[in-house]
Amino acid sequence: MPRPHTAYLIWVFIFLVIPGAILWFAAWQTFWKYRKAFTQCILIALIIGLAWDFFAIKTEIWGWPEQCCALPRVYGLPLEEVLFIVFTANVICATSLIAREIYLNHRKQLR
Repeated sequence: MPRPHTAYLIWVFIFLVIPGAILWFAAWQTFWKYRKAFTQCILIALIIGLAWDFFAIKTEIWGWPEQCCALPRVYGLPLEEVLFIVFTANVICATSLIAREIYLNHRKQLR
């Protein structure tokens, strides 16, 4: 059983890092063509996600208990949350691009 303060980091790894790595391994050539889109998607997610999280912490809408996170915090925000934002954006962008490629290939076959 993992220690409570590593649970969030383990969750991010299992549900975001591993699937993201599998997607990149399976379709890296397609994703490399869209590396600018990945960069933009991740940057936009970071800007919006961090702004939202800092706002929520400041106004006490939510927060993270000390025992939830193993990595250091920046202004009350655990670094695991930053990893969550980055890897979620990566998985969403990768899944969207795979769906786009499937759609475009299917459309070509119908012609």
